[in-house]
Amino acid sequence: MFGNLQHATLRYIAFANHLMILTSSAIVTGLVSWFLHKYDYRGVNIVYQEVIATITLGFWLVGAVLPLIGRYRGYLAPMNLVFSYLWLTSFIFSSQDWSSGKCGFGKPGEGHCSRKKAIDAFNFIAL
Repeated sequence: MFGNLQHATLRYIAFANHLMILTSSAIVTGLVSWFLHKYDYRGVNIVYQEVIATITLGFWLVGAVLPLIGRYRGYLAPMNLVFSYLWLTSFIFSSQDWSSGKCGFGKPGEGHCSRKKAIDAFNFIAL
């Protein structure tokens, strides 16, 4: 009895985790896409962030609902580990570019600190 309850609880926790990753990747994709559309700057760091966010968004559109399927046995765990390292790199890039007072004059574009810090925060959440 308790085994099934624990199993269902773990499935819902995994679903919530995957949903959080999906949401974070959608927000990062939108914000970074806005920067890439508005400014001509195409530095390696911001392009990397866009690529990781879009790949994660596409992958987790399907992967987010898998824990709700009865036959799912956690097959996304290795992929989740790989993506966590990719997101860690994205977080490091955004922190290097826009932390420590560099946000106001850091590329792309002058200012827009709230958007840059939002990208930094959601990079961290997607870890």
